[in-house]
Amino acid sequence: MKNPDLPSASFASLASSVSLPPRAGAPRAPGAARRFAALALCASALLLSACAAKGPAYLAAADAQQRMAADATPAPGPALDSQATYLKLVAEMQQNDMWFASLAHIDVLEQRWGASPDSMRLRADALRNSGQAEQSAVFYQRLAGTPLEAAGSHGLGLLAAGRGDFTGAVRLFEVSRRSRPADAVLLSDLGYALLRAGQVAAARVPLMQAFQLRPDDRQAQVNLAL
Repeated sequence: MKNPDLPSASFASLASSVSLPPRAGAPRAPGAARRFAALALCASALLLSACAAKGPAYLAAADAQQRMAADATPAPGPALDSQATYLKLVAEMQQNDMWFASLAHIDVLEQRWGASPDSMRLRADALRNSGQAEQSAVFYQRLAGTPLEAAGSHGLGLLAAGRGDFTGAVRLFEVSRRSRPADAVLLSDLGYALLRAGQVAAARVPLMQAFQLRPDDRQAQVNLAL
């Protein structure tokens, strides 16, 4: 079973990225929340620029995210004395698209507590969303035989779809669905991949399931409308 406090390998923006549903993070004090939101907004802007022209700008985005993470992260203390709490911190960074910064904190986390299926999944997601597909695949594959094996198959499916291999993506999403049949994000991803693979009739059921499981999810609505 996956850790319910951590985000899945979300494919919520597949339609826009090819053509991984942000969860709410842990509550913060109002001032800290405003500062974190502002920092995340700046990081997102840097990443958009990096996508347009990789190179110095791409490295600058990574460096800027790491500096902002240092500013936004609470000082070490009792609040970060547990692995679970640190995992939540990293997950929150990823929910705010701070993929490069999250990689730096995953290194810290694993130096202190060692690698775990949760940290490997977070690393795989961060690598995928920061343009490091080959390395991402390595960590998704390492989830085989762990409680997060389905998340690994889901992530590998996202990578396949990113390469334009929608038939391969469908196969991997179906493997993941065996363990997570009610995962709305996965079902939405599967439905979209089926559409792109030309299997329109087969896409109807998972898309409807995703929509009815999470009717307020924007990506499920968009995929259903395709």
